[in-house]
Amino acid sequence: MKKLLYLLAVIFVLSLSITGLSFGGDYALYFPASEVSTDDYNHWFSLVSLADPRTNPAGFDFKDTSITVEAWIKPEKEMGVIAAGGNISARKTTDGFALYLWKGASSTSQEGCASSGESHCVKFAVRSNDTWYIATALIPKALSNEWHHVAGAFDKGAGTLTVYVDGKALPGADSNHLNSITGVPAMADSGSTFIGLNQTFVPEIGIGSVNKNNEIIPKPVHWFKGTIDEIRLWREARSQSQIESCMKKELGTSGDCKITNTLATYLKFNEGSGATVHDTSGHGNNGSSRYYLMSKKVTKDHNVRVGYHTQVQDPESLEIQDPANWVPGYSLSK
Repeated sequence: MKKLLYLLAVIFVLSLSITGLSFGGDYALYFPASEVSTDDYNHWFSLVSLADPRTNPAGFDFKDTSITVEAWIKPEKEMGVIAAGGNISARKTTDGFALYLWKGASSTSQEGCASSGESHCVKFAVRSNDTWYIATALIPKALSNEWHHVAGAFDKGAGTLTVYVDGKALPGADSNHLNSITGVPAMADSGSTFIGLNQTFVPEIGIGSVNKNNEIIPKPVHWFKGTIDEIRLWREARSQSQIESCMKKELGTSGDCKITNTLATYLKFNEGSGATVHDTSGHGNNGSSRYYLMSKKVTKDHNVRVGYHTQVQDPESLEIQDPANWVPGYSLSK
């Protein structure tokens, strides 16, 4: 009987390895992107919030610098925000960035993934000087239900913005939807960073037409549905060779794929329990797993604060810390 149990255990471990599931500490976070409604509240799940560098030195400060945002994702829907950073204390769009999945076509510059036809893409956007600059990588099909690596890099010196999918700078669809783009100025402000949603920007009106209400940046309701792993936030523009050679490796203390001072935040998501995601870059920018709560019954009072927001409209919102949804992650080589 003992031999049989041992054999079954060995087969189980081997099956985990063959199917790519994690074992022994390799975890990731699952984002359900689901709404739960009661008589008093709507709950949306879930997000990971990071420190605001304007009030906490540990935060990811993307002001006046090059940046790179990397993640392993296993999405379950075609649209959703992977990571976004900006000033959430203002009820207006400020400088910041967003890395997200999108679909659809639009002949208007920056909207959609292509000028015509059903299209899917990965976008990396930077907001600076009251303007959105968006690089668009056209993908052959939706990335749904498979592990893929995505990254966005902004090179302040060159003024370029580029999206990488599985280590490649896939081309854009047309002249309205390019990858990469040039002439991008540095961001003049910084703010909080969120994983799994856009809680930082007001949706934009379509460029070039006062009669269109098409978005060029996702709404806060465009939650990421699926699994996210290995978030890396750099204060440098990583090259394609750096991204491609290190995306499948866990960053260490030596070699070509190592932790440097420019790695501002490194979330491995290997905790496996609890509500805190630890930053292993050495900068202490730990993430907090939270859900978003919208009250249906709120008395308007400009002097009362709920969460980050002053109550200037009804309904109002609040973030509440909550244990994360831990699942097997993408297995990196050590």
